Formats: sequence, C-alpha cells, structure tokens
Amino acid sequence: MDKLREILLAEGVEAEAVHKMEEYAKIILETNKTMNLTRITEPAEMAHKHFLDSLAPARLGLLPERGAVLDVGSGAG
Repeated sequence: MDKLREILLAEGVEAEAVHKMEEYAKIILETNKTMNLTRITEPAEMAHKHFLDSLAPARLGLLPERGAVLDVGSGAG
C-alpha cells in the first residue's frame, strides 16, 4: 500500500482521506480473493483507476460546492 499512499499524497489528496482510501483498498483486495470485484489490484493502478478517477469531477471543479453526488457504478460492486 506504500505506492498507493505515495501516489495519492503526491496528487494532493489529504492524509486523512488517503488513510481511508488505503483501508478501503485493503477491503477490496481481501474481498477480491473470494469474489471477482476487480482486475485492478496493483497499488499504483488502484490509486489511478479506483481513487483518482473517482475524484476527477471534484478536483476539476465540476461539482457545486454544496452539491450531492450519487455513484451508481457499473461493476460488481
């Protein structure tokens, strides 16, 4: 998880959020052993494709300040 942390911090994600993302990534990887949730399991790839991609709208200023967001997803989750 060091690489995941390194990438997220370098991209400006706050340390508290990074910690939560690391914990979530561990849950994903553990659950992925018994269910096919994702093929993306390398920490660097997870940082970009699971976390930074999902933060893109907020980071690009595309969300209203007090807006709500619903992630309906498209995968097994």
